[in-house]
Amino acid sequence: MIGRHRRLHIVGVTVFAFVALLLFAVILFQYTPKVPIAAMKTGWRVAFDGVYYDDLELKQLAKVIPHKLHHGDKITTEYILNFEDYYESPTLFLDVHYFAICVYVDNELLEAYSMEDFRKHRFVGKNYYYISIPENYHGKKLTIDYYYTEKNGVVKLEPPLFGDFLDLQFSFFHKNWFPLVCGIFLCMFGIYFFFTSLLFSVLIPEVFGQVISAVISLNLGIWTLSTFRLLPLFFNIQYVTLIDYITYFMISPLFFLLIAQIHKVYNKKLFWTVVGMSMLISFSLIALHFLNIAHITEYRFAYYLTGIILALVLVGYDIDDIRRHNVSIVTVLQMTGPTLFCLCGTIALVFYLLYGFWDNAAPPNVSLFIFTAGNMLFVLTRFMIYLLLLLESRPRRLEFKSLTRLAYIDALTGLSNRTFYSELAESLKNSKNDYCIVSFDLNNLKFVNDTFGHSAGDKLIRNCAKIIKTSFPSNAHCCRVGGDEFAVVIEDVTENRVDMSLKKICSSLSSLNKREPNIEHSVAYGYAFRHEQTDGTPHTIYLLADKRMYDCKQRYKMRKTNA
Repeated sequence: MIGRHRRLHIVGVTVFAFVALLLFAVILFQYTPKVPIAAMKTGWRVAFDGVYYDDLELKQLAKVIPHKLHHGDKITTEYILNFEDYYESPTLFLDVHYFAICVYVDNELLEAYSMEDFRKHRFVGKNYYYISIPENYHGKKLTIDYYYTEKNGVVKLEPPLFGDFLDLQFSFFHKNWFPLVCGIFLCMFGIYFFFTSLLFSVLIPEVFGQVISAVISLNLGIWTLSTFRLLPLFFNIQYVTLIDYITYFMISPLFFLLIAQIHKVYNKKLFWTVVGMSMLISFSLIALHFLNIAHITEYRFAYYLTGIILALVLVGYDIDDIRRHNVSIVTVLQMTGPTLFCLCGTIALVFYLLYGFWDNAAPPNVSLFIFTAGNMLFVLTRFMIYLLLLLESRPRRLEFKSLTRLAYIDALTGLSNRTFYSELAESLKNSKNDYCIVSFDLNNLKFVNDTFGHSAGDKLIRNCAKIIKTSFPSNAHCCRVGGDEFAVVIEDVTENRVDMSLKKICSSLSSLNKREPNIEHSVAYGYAFRHEQTDGTPHTIYLLADKRMYDCKQRYKMRKTNA
């Protein structure tokens, strides 16, 4: 486990990097328009249902038209273009929510958007439009006809902006720099995090939770870019609002899966019932939209209900963790991200609802910015946990290597042991490739142990093992399978190559005997190939090699007797 100071260091570095990224983005997206952009808030003449309203502020339109709009309702707005500033490329910027529109200058049609979708009752959503205005616009009348495309809804018209095309675009980037940077970061981090989690799956046991976190990050990134309608900057996507709702509905199911991975589920039946309800709500509304039974925006209450369910579940787990006092620090850290995310989401929802009832409340974009901040806080906590797991994986890896060595390595010689050989032989049962098994037995080990002691016998074993290991090709598996017995398994090798290795062993042992004449280093050996037996198994091939080794040992004893 890594220490407390190391954890604090990781947190500090992560926060510093995030702040540095934001400061860089602030500097990068700073922009001042060459010519002031006109916000067309007041001075409108509005016609609805045969009634005209003069010198109206668009933001107050909901008070003038108190009842809800229905599909096909038309709102006509008129404005006299009489700006003092000169614009080289005069452009009108419109932020339109669920309306098809027609734009006229002096009753001459300039642009029409989503009219075909409106006539066919197809989903329109929210869109930004840049409309080029004729240069001789001074004193002319701008007319915008809004056609409501949903079944019902409140009156909401955003004041258009008027300015140079480039000024409007760069001002848009300046206004939305935070969600733009966060959305790109979330998407890139999600993709990178997904593949690195799979890459380090051997090192990080909690890989499934990390993969879910990566998918959540990517989903939140797409949601951020779509809810601020920034996706069209990168892709030619028409229905950005639909992607906004779909990615939002996917947040709760994904977070529930994450909670199930990072926290012990105490009441599984209740937990998975709640998860099932959340998933049913989310996927049912998406299916209803694509089946053209109902638009996904008609059930905004479900849009918030899934989030409220997630928040309540998280609050329940957090309260339970506080009561138990025995929750691990890793679990606490992992629950911090979803908790901060839901906290920001709750604050954002409160701001959004206040805006609907109180004119002086913060505008909806403020709530979206708060929600986006919650996205980033979640990802930052996941990134810190990822770093902690990587650091903790090193001692795990060392421990794993140590256990592997104990399980498969012979302590005296450093060669593979009998357990390794048995598993290797088992894996060769279904092999269609040819292979060779060489059986070795040390000569005189008992005599050396009895005469010079076991330390001299151990030295004899080590010396012979080293010579056997270095005499065969690198693809050979050299194993100690008994006290004085060794086995070598080589795939895709010729008989000549095996004979060369055995001659090298004999030469090396002879040289060693000259340097250390007190103890004779000698081995008996025999080998057999798979192709020698039609239906041979590794065991029968080893028995054949062992028989030939025994014959070699008998010849060695006869030579010793005759000498």
